[in-house]
Amino acid sequence: MKQLSINHISAASIRANRKTYVSLAVGIVLSVVLATVMTLCAYGIVQAREQKVIQTVGYTDCILLDEPDITGDALRGSGLFDQIGQQFVVASVKDSNVFLGYTDETGQEVLCRSCVEGRLPEAPGEIAIERSALEKLRLEAEVGDSVTWTLLPVDGVEEEHRFTIVGILKEQTSALDVSNFYLTTGQRVLNWPAALISSDDCFATGRVVVHRVMTYSPLSNFSRVEKRWFYGAFFGVSRTQAMAYPNDPAATDLAAYTQLTGMLLVLGLALLLAVCIGISSAMEGVLSAKTEEIGMLRAVGATKRQIRRIFGRDAWLLSLIALPLGLLVGLLAAWIVCSLSPNEMVFAPRVWLILPVIVISALCIAVASGLPLRRASKQMPMGVLRDTALLRKAASFQSKQSFRATELIAARQLRIHPWRQLGAALMVMATLICTAFVGEMGYDAMSELSRSHPVAFTLTPYGWIAAHGYAFAAMKPENQLSEQDVAQIRNLPQVAYASFDGQTDVNLIFNGELPEYFQTMAGTTGRADDGETVWEYSVFGGGSGMNYLALTDDDPEPPEALYEEDSAAWYRRNTWEKYRQMRAVMEAHNLSGKPIRLTLFIIDLSQVDFTDGIAEGKVDLAAIDAGEQVLVYAPTYYVSKTENGDLIAATYVWNRREALAEYHNDYFYAGQRLDLTQLLCDSPAGTETYDAWLAGYAQMERNDATVTVGAVLDGKSIRDEALCLLTTEAGARALGFPATFVSGMQISLTGDVDRETEEALEARLERIAMRGDMRVYNWLQSWREEVASMKQAFALFIALLLLFFTVAVAMQVGNAGRRIRSDARMIGTLRAVGADEKALLGCYRLPLLLTTGIGTALGIALYLVFAVWYSSQTMLHLHPYAIAPAMLVLAALCALCCLEGLKMRLKTVLDQSIVENIREL
Repeated sequence: MKQLSINHISAASIRANRKTYVSLAVGIVLSVVLATVMTLCAYGIVQAREQKVIQTVGYTDCILLDEPDITGDALRGSGLFDQIGQQFVVASVKDSNVFLGYTDETGQEVLCRSCVEGRLPEAPGEIAIERSALEKLRLEAEVGDSVTWTLLPVDGVEEEHRFTIVGILKEQTSALDVSNFYLTTGQRVLNWPAALISSDDCFATGRVVVHRVMTYSPLSNFSRVEKRWFYGAFFGVSRTQAMAYPNDPAATDLAAYTQLTGMLLVLGLALLLAVCIGISSAMEGVLSAKTEEIGMLRAVGATKRQIRRIFGRDAWLLSLIALPLGLLVGLLAAWIVCSLSPNEMVFAPRVWLILPVIVISALCIAVASGLPLRRASKQMPMGVLRDTALLRKAASFQSKQSFRATELIAARQLRIHPWRQLGAALMVMATLICTAFVGEMGYDAMSELSRSHPVAFTLTPYGWIAAHGYAFAAMKPENQLSEQDVAQIRNLPQVAYASFDGQTDVNLIFNGELPEYFQTMAGTTGRADDGETVWEYSVFGGGSGMNYLALTDDDPEPPEALYEEDSAAWYRRNTWEKYRQMRAVMEAHNLSGKPIRLTLFIIDLSQVDFTDGIAEGKVDLAAIDAGEQVLVYAPTYYVSKTENGDLIAATYVWNRREALAEYHNDYFYAGQRLDLTQLLCDSPAGTETYDAWLAGYAQMERNDATVTVGAVLDGKSIRDEALCLLTTEAGARALGFPATFVSGMQISLTGDVDRETEEALEARLERIAMRGDMRVYNWLQSWREEVASMKQAFALFIALLLLFFTVAVAMQVGNAGRRIRSDARMIGTLRAVGADEKALLGCYRLPLLLTTGIGTALGIALYLVFAVWYSSQTMLHLHPYAIAPAMLVLAALCALCCLEGLKMRLKTVLDQSIVENIREL
């Protein structure tokens, strides 16, 4: 005879009590399915984003630009990189920032440069180029066409070359060109090639620039690279944003991954919680049917641990059976989910993903089944063989003059087992919180659907305003939308309105004594009420601000200083350098006063709400369009202290009583005449000697204008910027001040368009936007995706709400059903003395209603507390006046369903005869 083991006993128990184990088996299968779906979908989201990134930047993790001092051997010897490829840059097209180059074999493998049309070059005279580069060069060329360009080899002499276009490259330059991060000089090339040629193409002069592209070795990251080489030549590549950054993109990637998978993980964990509660409830039912077995085993000496092992083995045997089935169902469900959202996630099952599925499932089963097992194992032998709980609490029961059996029995259930309903109450609470979330989501969805969306497309720049080192000049843009490009956009069919938002830097020629507004901006010492000095701070422009206006030629030159070592000394040095530039400007252009650089914003003022924003004067759009007037935004500055004691100046303050000082405009006024000068430089500043500044400013293009201040604005609703000037697109042309940076365009359509027209408009806008290094954002497509996403999320959370509701009802009905089964003899006795169904129902109704009431109170209380906290933290408001009643209605529905389930469970006992209820089985 074989020796019996725990596995044999558990298997026999499962076979003999199949119906009892059905709910437990279903819960275990659901846990495996949910763990599989959650894991595969989270991995699929990450993989979908990674595939999009690979199409743009390949597998690149880090790039090293034009730095021959760091050799390839040093990079390989560091052990930080797995693959190290090379991207060569040899020349640029004259009068443009379109660069040409080629890659080595490893570089091609890392960068994954490919063509959307045609092929890569294979022989001299062939070229593959990005569509954006053709647009920048204003060429309507296609694959097979020949082009002849004047090229400037790097550090060489211009040459003329002829190429045949053999391919149109996928766009990569906008992601890896970092020339705007630093001052671009002739000694170092930070540009990325937008065109690939053959490595056999030769140039008579110049040098070959080598950019290194690298992938990290295991456990390496950008932070370790920076520790190894404290050097500014390395750029990290974000694997979620597909962009190169001069700093570590790890935080950006982590935030993006959290955002990508956060909602899915929250939803998955919530579902797993519901399943855990279901497993726990099913396990409780299984153990309640084995009360006598547990008592007998405890009586013959079984320990608590042995009890847990014996009766817990049932769940683990069921898990072995359920795991293959759950995995198959989970794979099918994950494939369906991924098929419904092919752009957001891909179905990419991996063998190693089974491990987290098993771990999550095992943890879910262990926790859910462990709690009932622990409670069962802690009971004493006599306590399981007969109900001694009533005897232990008999002293707390008192005799009643009026004997109402149903109420007394219900009260006994609550007082003997007060914690048995806790799980059900928490599930009711979770259901109501989910209801609040669905309600708030519905409110947001309705407000979003009812909101008008006048903007159809938006054009925004890829880069930033180029740094150049000249304090009183603006850099001429290399590529920017021209007036003809803007006119083409406005003349496209179906386009009703196209705004223009740009800016440039101009100099206000200042004469006379410094007003207090500028003096405070230059940095003064504030005093507290007791007269003691409390701060010295520059409101405008950081630590240096306008201090240079107060310097004279007699002031000594301050010593060199590093900001990290002595910020005050660094600011003094910076102020003195700015004063030298001011003197160079005045001498080079024979200015009659001191220049103060201000930003001139070029916007559509007809779309601006000036309510409560005009301090004095009036807005005359006709005069502004004619170049006769400009608006001056001269905000009031408030100085206050932060929590850590630092001083901060801003154009607003939460509480004016907390402001240490207020600085009001006392210089600009309506009707004031301003002399403005715009200086445009072609290249960044080189050396910082006075002669170099003088020569640089003397070569700049100069534009002058004299205008009148139409109105002075003071209100953050107008322009949340520092002191600046405002004009319109027509006004800038009349003034002769071209925009040196186009910050965007908003395009509205005449009405609704079909998808074909929308796609044609978007394609045409993308071609035009490429000329100015800009991208097109399709708000119509975004709106459709947002609506679809809202519907999916709403449907998902409705399903989650129904699941929570079902589990909450099932738990309460299950608890009541177990009590009814254990109280069968008592029910028979009550029936024998005349109790009807209504009276018997009253014995079990009170615990059920009380459980629902406690869960409802907790759910509504938590929601109201969160609503108050959310409003105080975000200045936004939730909708408790509508959500709380809905929660009460759902709680009432939950109680009603529980009562109906209770009637059904009680009916199974009432269908038997009184003798069957009473007799000893």
